[in-house]
Amino acid sequence: MIRTTLLNLDPTAAHASSTLGPRHLGELHSDEVLGLLQRFSALDPIENVEAEPEIVLEVRRSKHIVRTGQGRLFFCDPRNVLEQTLVLTPAEIIAEMDGSAAALRTRVPFTAGAAPTEDVILPDLPKPASALRPAHRVTLGAAAFFLAGYLLYPALTTETGAPAPTFEAIDDPAQAAAHRAQVAGVYLTGPGPGHYGIALAADGTLKLFQFNAEGPPGLIQDTFHVGQVDGTFAVQGNQQTEAMRMTTANTLTYYGNTYRRIP
Repeated sequence: MIRTTLLNLDPTAAHASSTLGPRHLGELHSDEVLGLLQRFSALDPIENVEAEPEIVLEVRRSKHIVRTGQGRLFFCDPRNVLEQTLVLTPAEIIAEMDGSAAALRTRVPFTAGAAPTEDVILPDLPKPASALRPAHRVTLGAAAFFLAGYLLYPALTTETGAPAPTFEAIDDPAQAAAHRAQVAGVYLTGPGPGHYGIALAADGTLKLFQFNAEGPPGLIQDTFHVGQVDGTFAVQGNQQTEAMRMTTANTLTYYGNTYRRIP
């Protein structure tokens, strides 16, 4: 039996929302957890970015967290920050939780103390469930690096003596709240790996993310203000030097890219 807790997921782990919070399912059979993990791996990428869902699995004193991204499952021990995150299939995660994977890794070829009666050619032992391969770690690191560089690009490329247009925030609280509600939504440059997204919430929180082919989306969280730049309605993140301009009711321009609001 595996104690299972869902964070920001519905009971089936097929949909995510930040309003759902933690949901304790109690002790489940392995096949029930397997079904949850299979549905979780197919989670909508936008819901995944907005809600940041997790599945927490516990057996005896062992506790692991499962996250997802681009159809993959990422398995880690929150109590051991030095342990690498593993990229596993649902079945491999079950094997890690029920101990069968560890048993395969440590099994002996014959009973202790019993000498083999003939020469035995031992088969190669199964390799441990692989951690993120070096190429994957490089990809994730590079994604984070380029996402951070993408955010800093305007400050680094502004020509000397040509200051960026000034962002003028809306000071009236009621008016600002109305504009935040108006622009709330998810905006994408495209749906596939390498594309960027902006998630704006009516409470003033902001997420900037990039879809990655080899891992969860690269993510930067911030808060934002609404206002104007050169007479155009705009959104300004607290950690960014460049404003996001609202060119149409469903389109933002940011760092020279066009982001379209998804339905």
